[in-house]
This record gives sequence, structure tokens and C-alpha cells, in this order.
Amino acid sequence: MPTPVSGLPISFSDIQTEFGGANPIGIEEYYQNAAISYTSGVAGIPNINAIISMEMFYGKSKTAPPPSVSYPPVAVQTNQTAFGNPWPFANTNYEWLTGASGTNLTRAGGTTFNNIGSYGGNRANFINNQSLILQAKPGDALRFVVQNGAQSSGDYEINSLLLHLGGGWFLVQSIGAYGSHTDTIDYTLSASLAPGSYGIFAYNNYTSAASSSYASGNFYSLHVVA
Repeated sequence: MPTPVSGLPISFSDIQTEFGGANPIGIEEYYQNAAISYTSGVAGIPNINAIISMEMFYGKSKTAPPPSVSYPPVAVQTNQTAFGNPWPFANTNYEWLTGASGTNLTRAGGTTFNNIGSYGGNRANFINNQSLILQAKPGDALRFVVQNGAQSSGDYEINSLLLHLGGGWFLVQSIGAYGSHTDTIDYTLSASLAPGSYGIFAYNNYTSAASSSYASGNFYSLHVVA
């Protein structure tokens, strides 16, 4: 509650009860810019080197802290069914997607995902991981890692990353190499991208990008916040 109003007795104890402070009490504790800012933001209380008196504290109260705003809000997953799949699938006897990861290079604090190494040969052709969510803000730089496994080091494997940012699926990058390999793909979101729930697709297949022979893929969620 505020300190006493003008005309009533006021004491150091009244000031300390309202604002906090150390014992023994000293008036210099209560300058606005004191080392410990007991009165920060309180109108009418001066800074160090100005005249300060107990009368300045009549009817004063501690400034309420600002509401807590954290980055980001609760993660929201995408409904994969609404986005569909970008490319076809086939069997995973000889090559397969082992998993993928997504991180935000611009900021910390949001959810990320990483299930690299989660899947082996003969895995399901498609796995919906919409509960694994990467969070970002418009303009953020994102990093994705896509990994595949292969029975033969002589087979040419393609790892691809696709995104759905509201206007349909588009290919960010495909990287080919012989046998098993792990590839890093970076992408920066447009600063004008509207907040919302979007899609991430990691894909592996044999011989050429988007070929339906020996192809597997995973879906992940991208949650963009304001």
C-alpha cells in the first residue's frame, strides 16, 4: 500500500515497508538510480546528487513490474493433413531418411527439433512428426540438418529440404552424395512472413530429387510468431 499522505507522520519504516531496503536504513538507498533501485520509476523521487527528503515520499507506492512477456508463446503444431506431402514415396529397403533437425540461428528460447538417427532401414515411407516444432520470428535464420542411411556406398542418395510457408511446398535445397551422408541446409525467413503454423519436409530418395524410387520423408512443424 502507498506510504502515508501529506499531513500524516511518515517514517523510514513506512518507506522501507513499501519499497524494501536494507538495515540500517539510509535515505540514500532510495534515490531512483541507487545501486539497488528500490524506487526506480517512482515519480517525484530524484537521482543521486539531488536533494532528497522524507517529505518526497508522501503518498508514494512501488512501481508495479511490467507483465512478463516471454519468447516465444506456447508452441503450436501444424496440421499436416492440411498441407499434404510434396513428393511421392516408395520402399526403404536400400536407402532411408534417418531423421532431421531444425534450429534457430537468430535467437534462443523457442522450441527446436532433432530426431536424427531415429529411423533405420525398412522404416515407414512417411512419418508425420507434426508434434516436433521449430519456432521462429519473421526474418530469422534457420538451420536444418538432414541425414540418410544406405545399404550401399555405391548408390547415389539425395537429401532434400522443402518448406510450406502458406503458398504451397517449395524446394529449398537438394544435396546428393554416394551412400549415407548428413547435410546442412540454411534458410532465412522473409521479414514480411505472416505469423502462423507452417510445414517442414525432410526427404531422401535414390538417384535424383523427387524420384519415387526408394523414397522416404518426414514432416515437421514450423511455428512463426510475431
